[in-house]
Amino acid sequence: MNKSLTIGDYKKWLLYSFDNQNFETHYNLLKALKAGDSFKTVTVTVAGNTYTLSAEGISDSLEITDDQRQAFIKYLIDYYFQTDDVDSAMLEKSQAGERAVNHGYVASGARGHAPDEKYVVRQHPKESIYYNIRLTISALFYLAVGGILAYTFITDIGGSLLLLMIGVPFVLVVLLTARVLHGIFIGMIRGNSIRVTKDQFPEVYSIIEAQAKAINTTIPEIYITSGHFNAFVTKFSRAHILMIYSEVIETTLKGNYDVLKYVTAHELCHIKRKHLTIEKYLLPSKIVPFLSLAHSRGCEYTCDRAGYDFSPQGSIEGILIMTTGKEIHSKFNVEKHIKHSLENEGFWTWLSEKFLTHPHLYKRLAEIKEYSIGK
Repeated sequence: MNKSLTIGDYKKWLLYSFDNQNFETHYNLLKALKAGDSFKTVTVTVAGNTYTLSAEGISDSLEITDDQRQAFIKYLIDYYFQTDDVDSAMLEKSQAGERAVNHGYVASGARGHAPDEKYVVRQHPKESIYYNIRLTISALFYLAVGGILAYTFITDIGGSLLLLMIGVPFVLVVLLTARVLHGIFIGMIRGNSIRVTKDQFPEVYSIIEAQAKAINTTIPEIYITSGHFNAFVTKFSRAHILMIYSEVIETTLKGNYDVLKYVTAHELCHIKRKHLTIEKYLLPSKIVPFLSLAHSRGCEYTCDRAGYDFSPQGSIEGILIMTTGKEIHSKFNVEKHIKHSLENEGFWTWLSEKFLTHPHLYKRLAEIKEYSIGK
């Protein structure tokens, strides 16, 4: 049977009657007190200037005046929430619990990178297979073109010189045009973004600096610009440039850098593996439909492995954010998502991926799982 305590004993009631409650029930209590009305598991009855509170699973009720209700609200905020924005605190707490469920999807202890150790990239088999195919095709192309040019020069010197006089300027114009267009693109990055340095976003810079040292690659120029959750690396002359979109940085605003560490390690792996550089020399292999795209997807799998090694939890959350957005990604169970995606695989799902530079997101999650358990 409920019994009412003496007016003004809200601290005693909170300590002895409401003790051992979780964060959510304290949140319900605060919301009820603020509204002066019932809220979820907390019931409020008002009689004149007196408020009677009772809660599910609590044997005692509490009677307080309106002044004591205001004091109770302040007491809860000061000692239980440490913030006036209790809704955000509740949301953050809920998301943390939901994320923890998905963190168990990967075996974080099976792989990983120990601090202060040199990191070795574990190449995905698909990158190796498609690279070797592209390399063979490109090498054969270069040999064939070289042989034709040599034969033509030997048998027809005049025609060869004419070909060189036409061909060399044409190639130079194409290369110069490409250079100018890429330079304009780089100029737009530098002109419309914020550069990350030791004194500008130092937390972000220090993470990338440590990762670059471990991976044994140079620290790229780092920029942040407005945009959806994404990042990429590009190269201009000898300088590598890492562009991070603002939604990636927004995941760090509450002090959790897991997702950022996954994203930056993934991109630094592209630099370490020289994916941008080798693409120039493998250009002839693009004559084979879909081959370069398959190779690109293999490279993404490799870089996801690096992202996982530096941030196991961030790798799962990062790909879920790409799938559903940074606000609701924690609401989804990754194992159920993979299960449903595999059940719905079919011809059109398979075909659609052949036109993409990146694997389907559910396949990236599944590959990280396999990698995490040592397969």
